[in-house]
Amino acid sequence: MDGGVDSFMLVSLERIAFSLPDSPPLFQNLSLGIAPKDRLAILGNNGSGKSTLLKILAGLLEPTAGQRGSKEGLKIGYLFQDSKDQFIAPTVLEDVAFSLFAQGESRNGALERAKVELERLGIGSLAERSLYHLSGGERRLVALAGVLAGDYDLWLLDEPTNEMDEVHQARVEEILATSLAPWVIITHDLSLPRSLGASIYRLEGGILHKEES
Repeated sequence: MDGGVDSFMLVSLERIAFSLPDSPPLFQNLSLGIAPKDRLAILGNNGSGKSTLLKILAGLLEPTAGQRGSKEGLKIGYLFQDSKDQFIAPTVLEDVAFSLFAQGESRNGALERAKVELERLGIGSLAERSLYHLSGGERRLVALAGVLAGDYDLWLLDEPTNEMDEVHQARVEEILATSLAPWVIITHDLSLPRSLGASIYRLEGGILHKEES
């Protein structure tokens, strides 16, 4: 799976580096490829660059060196580390439906599909609530519902179960376990990728190590 820009990969990073101005490189010569059936988890200490790496995979950040390639027309669903960075509309239902509006779905169709995702996550009762009167766990679920509602080819999820109770975490695990879409998650919970049979990578000192199963 590691390697350069490859036509068989959905997204490929080839020997990339990234650094902020006047700062040492966060990582150098890092290569990673995401194939159509991959399920990956990236672990690492705070500040190791996990979220930055995920943003580069998503095309939200440009590497300072190396090359990123992706399949033409690839649609990526991205879950931000901070749920509030994801919100656009005033209410839960409208926000979850937003990605569908953007993809050309009718208003009624988008709202109905959004309701289905909210119910699937067990938060249908939040549909008419303001996004700014939710708990941290509720915000996380709403942000995730917005990704799940979209017709995406690849999910990139930064801490998808953060601040959730056990019941809702179990629902998210079930969704990930049965997903037809490939995904990459960032997590601090080693038990999550192990329970899902994901390939586990650890980012340390700017180097991505694959852990043996």
